[in-house]
Amino acid sequence: YLQVKNMPRTIMVLECAKPIALVALMDLFATFGPRVAGPDVLGRLGTGECWASAAVGVVFALNSLSYMWVFKRIDVVSISSQLAELAPPIIACAPMVAAFVAAAPAIGPGSLRPVVRLLAEIGVGVAVFVPSAFVIAPSASREFVGLLRAALERRRSATPSPSRPVPRSTAPAGSG
Repeated sequence: YLQVKNMPRTIMVLECAKPIALVALMDLFATFGPRVAGPDVLGRLGTGECWASAAVGVVFALNSLSYMWVFKRIDVVSISSQLAELAPPIIACAPMVAAFVAAAPAIGPGSLRPVVRLLAEIGVGVAVFVPSAFVIAPSASREFVGLLRAALERRRSATPSPSRPVPRSTAPAGSG
């Protein structure tokens, strides 16, 4: 959107600030997070890893809010109306988080090989998020499915099928 509006400098500033803020907050959270909440609050990881991971979410949320602020300045779209559009898909994540927390003891560290554990975690997330997204955020889900179908249709129509030969160009050789 900002590229269409010919605002590459704004994109550059926001995107360059993101990794700087990410590294700074990861260090800050990893250093001071366990002292505030204590070790073993979030399970076996208590030495700052969870807090450093939380910094990623904080930085990306702040980056998203900064883009929303830019959109507000450009097109006078309030941040609250932008957040209202995002609320249902974000709320649809709550059942996924609950399912993940409930499944964590069964697929926790040490019980499975890391790759199998990752696949199990992804499976739990998909199995819970997709239905909850259709229930909690039906309009966003329908819009996504419609965009996906349109993209697949464009891709299918652009790719020649094996049963249908590609037409040869009628232009003279060397003219194109």
